[in-house]
Amino acid sequence: MQRFFTYCSMFTLFALLAGAPLAAQQNMGRLRVDATPTRAGIFVNGEYVGPARNHGKVRRYDLAPGTYTLTLRASGYEDLTVTVTINAGETTGISPIMEALGITEPPFGTLRVKSPNKFAAVYVNGRFMGRADEFSNFTQGLLLNPGQYEVAIAPRTRAATATTVTIEANKTTVRGENAFHRAGTYAGGFIGFGRTDNRIVDVDGFANWGNPGSVLDYDMGGLVGGVLIGKRFDIAAARLRIELDGTFGGLSATSNRLDPEGLDETVKSEFRWISTSRAGIEQPVGPATVFASGGLAAARIENSVTDLDFVPNMLTRMDPDDSFRDRLTKIGWAVGGGLEAPLADDWTLRLEGSYLDLGRKTYYVNNSGNNSCGPGNPRRSCPYNVENVLVIVRLAIIYQFGE
Repeated sequence: MQRFFTYCSMFTLFALLAGAPLAAQQNMGRLRVDATPTRAGIFVNGEYVGPARNHGKVRRYDLAPGTYTLTLRASGYEDLTVTVTINAGETTGISPIMEALGITEPPFGTLRVKSPNKFAAVYVNGRFMGRADEFSNFTQGLLLNPGQYEVAIAPRTRAATATTVTIEANKTTVRGENAFHRAGTYAGGFIGFGRTDNRIVDVDGFANWGNPGSVLDYDMGGLVGGVLIGKRFDIAAARLRIELDGTFGGLSATSNRLDPEGLDETVKSEFRWISTSRAGIEQPVGPATVFASGGLAAARIENSVTDLDFVPNMLTRMDPDDSFRDRLTKIGWAVGGGLEAPLADDWTLRLEGSYLDLGRKTYYVNNSGNNSCGPGNPRRSCPYNVENVLVIVRLAIIYQFGE
């Protein structure tokens, strides 16, 4: 019986959850606008919601019940404003006819736009001219008299920064949405793959006895993740960016071949966190954007060498005189580049690669001077040079906040 009531409770909860979206939808009404011209853009209470018709199909828009001011705008026509009342669960349809403006005299140039959002609004000198896919291919464009215009592309209700465009007679000017990409702050998260590229140099041949300057590379890779925040801005005709990111993942690399014969000395480098602060430049290429950046890199790294002494009939022990462990924040430089492509109105997908050089540091072992630093060398502290380099490839999803 208890199980029966449990199943009934679960079924009731499921029914309520499943029915909630349907109930919410039933509380909405729909607006259907069959306008002339069919390409007219619809503004509800001053906000652009999309075209009246697309590819011959009249579109419908969900609205909460109430009274709205509806404005239709199209290039070559007078704005038309009407009042409509939306009722819950009903479709309100209107068929407005807009009045054409006078014919503009030639000469003309053509403005062509590119946008991943075909319903994005196109504004010229602050006036709505149509949606992006009306002016997006070699057979379609917006005819304008020669001169300079302020052009903006805005997905739905989102405003966009106007860009000055020069139209020349009998020529076509093409602008993609990347050229109109809003300046301002953005933020996102990323996942990727990082690979450490570490190197230790046995300067005197102390561990690798008798081989001064011997080099040991020890590399390893793993998954990383993190966050980033940045800002885009324009200087003259260049679109620039500054960006700060933080990467986490605990990347580490180790090798026991510092002494290739005894295999009793282990070197290890572990990256606890990584951060970069970079400036960059970007350039639209078709629907995408390519960029390059460079700047400072910082990382919390633990470098260590552990020397194990094997003594017969005794436990293996670490020799502290020939070992070291150093936790430090290293500062270096970073360069990188990548490709961005739009996902939705305010979202961008980025693929990026970065190279980080955290520099070199010298460590000393045999600090007691009880051994010589290789054959024929004096008894003194023996140096190791440790270099830390990191390569990261990451995939990021970024949200653009706006101006």
